[in-house]
Amino acid sequence: MKSKNLIRFSLYGTLVFILALAGYTFAGQKMSFEEAFAKKNAASKAAYQKTAKKTEWNADIQAHQLQEKYAKEVEANIQRVEEGLASTEVRCDRAILNLARAKDPKAVPILSKFILQDDCAYDRKTAAEALQAIGDPIAIPALEAALEDKDYRVRVNAASALVAFKQYDAAFPTLKNIALKKNIENWVIDYSGEGRIKNQPDYKGDIQIINDFLPSEALLALGDINDKKSIEVIKQCLQDENSFVRFHAGFILLEKKDTKKALPVLEKIINNPNITISVRASAIRAIVQSNGTQEKKLINDFLNSSDPQIVKHTKRAISLHKRGL
Repeated sequence: MKSKNLIRFSLYGTLVFILALAGYTFAGQKMSFEEAFAKKNAASKAAYQKTAKKTEWNADIQAHQLQEKYAKEVEANIQRVEEGLASTEVRCDRAILNLARAKDPKAVPILSKFILQDDCAYDRKTAAEALQAIGDPIAIPALEAALEDKDYRVRVNAASALVAFKQYDAAFPTLKNIALKKNIENWVIDYSGEGRIKNQPDYKGDIQIINDFLPSEALLALGDINDKKSIEVIKQCLQDENSFVRFHAGFILLEKKDTKKALPVLEKIINNPNITISVRASAIRAIVQSNGTQEKKLINDFLNSSDPQIVKHTKRAISLHKRGL
């Protein structure tokens, strides 16, 4: 079916081109050769982008359908969250997610209470995400209080939610401290209340979470703030010992068109075989998508690299970029 659609779009583009060369459009107006060529290219590009647009359209439809579906279950999910708050034996993480999908402001009071009182940090973190998804500013005081949560996963999610509410002054200190790993030796990832979720309540993945994911989450939120002091913090993170954090700092600065700072860091990541290939491939794709003059020179270097992984992922990134993906 996709190949048929591609052929159909290509034929349409060719037909437009031929008619334009004859000197007429469908509206009967004359068209220059340059206009005809541009129109043909637009039709061809539309064919390549059809898959991407269809994917986005399907995602929008699916999100709308999910919202309609879970809107019917709001009361039941609110009750489930209340039960989870009252008892450690009741799992309510799925109910919280469903309330986020429903986007019903009626859920804000119980979620605001939950984020401050429940004993399970994982669920408190999920509640912060749900309050952000619902988007009711009534949640702001609870999110501000959650910035003092003992679990740093909750802190960074609460701060990210506050950024979504444009409460930049409230969120910035927490995001800065996490991005720069201030007092990291005192950070806590609290699994004590997760017995109702995990079979291993003593699970310890905190080293990777602390060193990789929490600072990277903070960087993304700082990028959304996008003021001078936030950008300065992001620049400092270009020197982080962790490649995952350096990549996110470089990626954000590249989006802000600060190629002087971003490109050298990303290039070093790409050329370092000791860094996991997923991070290196992400850096390649970021440079390909940026597509500036300096980026094009780097892309050419990557295509001629002696490292087959770099060549492979560069070609793949170029192919995706050409198709608008």
